[in-house]
Amino acid sequence: MSLPISAIPVTIVTGFLGSGKTTFINELTAKMPEKKFAVIENEFGEVGIDKELLIGNDGGVFEIRGGCICCTVSGELTTYLLNLNRGDKQFDHLIIETTGVAEPLSIAEPFLSHPVIRQKYRLDAIICLLDSELVAEQLRQEEVVARQISAADLILFNKTSSVTAADLQELESKIRQINPFAQPLQAQYARVAHQNLTSLHAFSPDSLEKRQLEVAHHHQHLHEGISSYSICFTESLDYGKFYQWANQLMTFQNSRIYRIKGILNFSGKAEKVVFQSVKNKFVMSEGSPWPAGAEAPARESRLVFIGRELKKEILLKHLKRCFA
Repeated sequence: MSLPISAIPVTIVTGFLGSGKTTFINELTAKMPEKKFAVIENEFGEVGIDKELLIGNDGGVFEIRGGCICCTVSGELTTYLLNLNRGDKQFDHLIIETTGVAEPLSIAEPFLSHPVIRQKYRLDAIICLLDSELVAEQLRQEEVVARQISAADLILFNKTSSVTAADLQELESKIRQINPFAQPLQAQYARVAHQNLTSLHAFSPDSLEKRQLEVAHHHQHLHEGISSYSICFTESLDYGKFYQWANQLMTFQNSRIYRIKGILNFSGKAEKVVFQSVKNKFVMSEGSPWPAGAEAPARESRLVFIGRELKKEILLKHLKRCFA
């Protein structure tokens, strides 16, 4: 997935009701007075975005009206994105704050699939805020919380003073079972020190390759009905067969599959191929070259699936049909 250098980076901030999303955005923008932000927010926030911090103090907050932002993504949000880019206000970074009940991958999808938006914007990361005291109960009661966690590239455990260190460690372990890819951070009052969270480059092939190596081989977890599977194999793949299978998977199983990330070895290709899916779309990008030479290790493909009621044996059965 090649993007122009001038593409505006985008951060999607998600999290359930009361997790601290708006406070986090205000903290984030206040820490970078040299940067001009534009923010698209929902209309249900308890605390408003501080407009004095945005786009040269002349306002940069855009509200999505008429309900949940994810329900209007194919229409109103897409129009906002295109009009915002064509407007006379200049900005360095776009932040999208979802409603507390929004499924963030619906919002991320046009950044990977819409040809014009892909040229104008670059999705940098999805950041998910969690209320450290309440998230365990929320996970049991609200499926959208699991979807928000599974979509995240970075998970911010907020309000950490409300729980003990042992409880927080157990919570982080549970969340890692749902999403082994997400980088965990802890915060109080949504404050994160000494880290630039606007330049995570989570969707770049280099970042995904690096994170893929940190996920354990044959990782497998089931938590509250949410499956997280890692599949590794050294057989090379046939590009045409795999592409057809991925299309069918996204078409018929996308309601169960929350996210897929992987590094793939295709027959006849010297470079790694980085695979990632968002909602019912997927992209395959060229990664770094595979190590070559007689002493080079075997080329190992890895795919991590996150979803609900997924069957690893069925996924592996169909994947084997794609071997070259």
